[in-house]
Amino acid sequence: MRVFCICAVLTLFCLPCAATEIRVRNDSDVMLTRVIVGSKNYGDIPPHATTDYQHWDLAYHSASVALTANGNAILFQPRHYLREGELGRGKYTYVLQFQSGVFRISAEKDEE
Repeated sequence: MRVFCICAVLTLFCLPCAATEIRVRNDSDVMLTRVIVGSKNYGDIPPHATTDYQHWDLAYHSASVALTANGNAILFQPRHYLREGELGRGKYTYVLQFQSGVFRISAEKDEE
């Protein structure tokens, strides 16, 4: 029983370490408002600012995004993000770029 309790406690401590944590960086010169990536609400992101991390159960190299930039509502839905594979466990940053009316999203692995 004692071994079971020790294993259970160790498992609980390791679960957060094995999570996928994602933050969002606005790599644009404009304010991005009401930013939703996947199903996560990241709020308003000033130019060149980065949000706090949020826990994701499953994440890919690209994600759906809804936001407003320069008064324009943008809805981005990747077509083949499942083919790209999972990001895996660790910390990542989704980089959002909005320049000359063109929107892009990419994922970067963060140093742990």
